[in-house]
Amino acid sequence: MLDGVEDEAAPRQNAAGPRARNACSLRVLGLRSRSSLRLLDSVCARRGGGGRLERSARGETEAPMLRIHSVAIQCCRSVAVIAREVARHDGDLARQLRRAMASVALNISEGSGSQGRNRNARYFNALGSANEVSTALEVALAFGYMTDVDAELAARLEQIQGTLHRVLRP
Repeated sequence: MLDGVEDEAAPRQNAAGPRARNACSLRVLGLRSRSSLRLLDSVCARRGGGGRLERSARGETEAPMLRIHSVAIQCCRSVAVIAREVARHDGDLARQLRRAMASVALNISEGSGSQGRNRNARYFNALGSANEVSTALEVALAFGYMTDVDAELAARLEQIQGTLHRVLRP
C-alpha cells in the first residue's frame, strides 16, 4: 500500500475495460487534482477516480467511496458505547451524539453516490456532523458525564475531519 492506495497488483474487483475506467474524470468527482484520489478507496483510485456506478464481480453496482467510510463506522461503534454512558446523565445529549455520528457515516456514503455540488454538500454535512460529535464529547467531559475520550476515537474523528477538509478544500 502506497500513499493510502493499494498496490496495483491487488486483484481488480471490476472487470470493466479501460474505456469505462477512463470515462471517469476528476471533474465528476468534484476533485481538483489527481493527488486527491488518494482519499478514495483503492478500487476507485485504481480506475482513475470514477464517478459512475460500475458493476462488481458479483454483478452489484458500486460507487466510489471515501476510505474514511469504514473509519466512520468504527467511530459509530465507539460512540454508541459512550452514548450509553452519557444517557445515564443526559438523554438529550446522548441522542444528539448518536444522531451526529450516524450523520457522519450516512453523509459520507450519500456523498460518494452523488456528483458535483450534491457531493460537496453531503461532505460538508459530514464534516459539520463530525465537528458536532467532537464538541458533544467535549461537553460530556465538561459536564462530568465521562472521565476521558478514548485516544483512538479522537484520532479517528480527526482523520475523518482532515480527510473531508482535504476533499472539500484541496
